[in-house]
Amino acid sequence: MSSEIQYARLGLSSVRKEHEGMLKRHSIWILVTFLLLLTGCSSPAQNVISVSTKSPTNGPTATATPIPPIPTVGSIPRNCPTSNSTHQVFSQLAPVTGRTPVWATWSPGSSVFREGPVTTSNPPTNYDPAYGWEISKIVWEVGPNYTHTITIHGYGLSNHTPVLIQVGNDTPTANAVLDPHNPDHPVSVLGDGWAEWGSYLVVPKAGCYGLDVSWPTGHWTLTFAFGA
Repeated sequence: MSSEIQYARLGLSSVRKEHEGMLKRHSIWILVTFLLLLTGCSSPAQNVISVSTKSPTNGPTATATPIPPIPTVGSIPRNCPTSNSTHQVFSQLAPVTGRTPVWATWSPGSSVFREGPVTTSNPPTNYDPAYGWEISKIVWEVGPNYTHTITIHGYGLSNHTPVLIQVGNDTPTANAVLDPHNPDHPVSVLGDGWAEWGSYLVVPKAGCYGLDVSWPTGHWTLTFAFGA
């Protein structure tokens, strides 16, 4: 009787152990399944289709503004009636042309301005597509103690093509005005009683040109040529 009881107890014990093992294995599978599900939710998807958010461009494509070509300078016309009337009137200035009350610095000689060869590898720095060729710098002196305005008019001798005068930072114009009450320079190199301006002479192309400088009681004129 005791041996049958002992055998029964041993059998029950083995059944209990086997049952406990099944529970452990089942718990492990549940845990593994849970971890796999958790990993799948938190990991980034591998097969992701990238979609561009750039909006379509149906409008015109922006292009750079083309730079106008630099024109070839024509030859200096023959028989231009150029002035040759500069004088060393003031020790503080370069040679000048004109007479009282207005004087202008001017290149000595036959008043012919030549432009060198124009190439794309060596473009000129004195050409502006809007106005033309800047050929000379001129300093104007008005005085002494003169208060009326001076008018400067530039023109082509054969077809009245405008010659432009740019006084200071003003827009180039074919009819510049010098007002002694508003000089471009704060002081004149000639001293008190004189008004002074700096300017540039601009022509559109090769040709024969003239400048007429006038005031209420008089005027003077000079002529010059420009070309290659």
